Amino acid sequence: MKHKTENSNGRAVWSIALKMLWRRRLVSLLLLGVALIGVFSSLALHSLTRRQEDALKIAIEQTLIHCVMTDVRGLNSDNLNVPSSFADIFSGMRGNEFDPKKNLSPLVKNVRAKATFPLTSPSDTFMCRVLTFDSDSRLNSIDGYAIEYADGYDESVLKTQERVCFIPRDMQGMQIGDDGREYFSVLSETGESFLLKVAGRVGNGSNNVIYVPFNMSSDDNVLSEAFFMDSCSFDVCDSLIPEQTLSKKKELFFSNPYIVEPNIKNEPQNFSVGILVQDASYLEMRSEMESNLKLLTFLLPLLILIMGCIGFFASFLTTRGRVTEFAVMRSMGMKRIRLFALVFCEQAIPAFAGGIIGFAGGLMLNEGAGISALIKACVILMIFLLGSAVAVMQLTSINTMELLRLEE
Repeated sequence: MKHKTENSNGRAVWSIALKMLWRRRLVSLLLLGVALIGVFSSLALHSLTRRQEDALKIAIEQTLIHCVMTDVRGLNSDNLNVPSSFADIFSGMRGNEFDPKKNLSPLVKNVRAKATFPLTSPSDTFMCRVLTFDSDSRLNSIDGYAIEYADGYDESVLKTQERVCFIPRDMQGMQIGDDGREYFSVLSETGESFLLKVAGRVGNGSNNVIYVPFNMSSDDNVLSEAFFMDSCSFDVCDSLIPEQTLSKKKELFFSNPYIVEPNIKNEPQNFSVGILVQDASYLEMRSEMESNLKLLTFLLPLLILIMGCIGFFASFLTTRGRVTEFAVMRSMGMKRIRLFALVFCEQAIPAFAGGIIGFAGGLMLNEGAGISALIKACVILMIFLLGSAVAVMQLTSINTMELLRLEE
């Protein structure tokens, strides 16, 4: 019997609440709209935060920071005349002999290095050792240069020790070897000659430059394995060795006593070089993106606080005019908890409806929203209802006799 009575009372509360919703439909629409805006805003904020996080992650993973080898003062980067071992250290061909635990090659991508040597034959011609074709700034400054590769070759051959060459498209004087391949004979300034297999031709480039692999071997000792190079540059990606900050990664470069940070006050020393890390634009971009992300992260607690306050004041201001009505209900024997449930249902039903509509609208604009977005939306709605509950509890917890006495 008691269970049936409780069910009957519950149905009565819902019936009265629905009737009050219709009678106070403008207030109900107001509460619905506030809840809708709050939940929708939480989803929009979640979407913006996730996009900013993705953008920051992509920027860290894909942005390449250009580094240039210079003299110790940072004034010269094209005619360094420094040992080729520096390029070997950065490309991984040689470890950091000064501190083997501080290997530089994992930090580095796209190493570019160039060394130019004059030849006696062909006359007025230079042999250029390169790791990649863009190692030579002369090619980078030419629009429309093209590389025509021989069968079985591509640019990767420049990182090997093969005795091959890339000659200008119009250059003559090739020889056909026993293997049917073209060979080109060159004569060094020392008077010794050797044959290089033609791996391709350079179109629209310099007519007096022959390109060979940077670490090309010299079986007949025409070219020494140790030589001086003109320039070197490479790229650093912040996502490489992710547990270290960019400043820590830069310190690894300068752990080599022959590598310094360029400064106009530095005194030139034998074989010492500077590394100019051009990271200013990257650091500025990353700082701006991280600031935006912090702002978006701060906005969620602020939105929660605002929704709690709005829930309280919206319920308080739209319900305080019914205090006399509540006093009459209490004087007629309605329990305080039932009165609270009745009034709170009037606030909760439109709030839930607005939350559902706001969540559905947010999903339409943010299809990839997951469980975290749902949790944030629920938190916003619960805080709004908590504010409403506090206001309703304050208004329904009245001293009935005192209120009636004042009304008289």
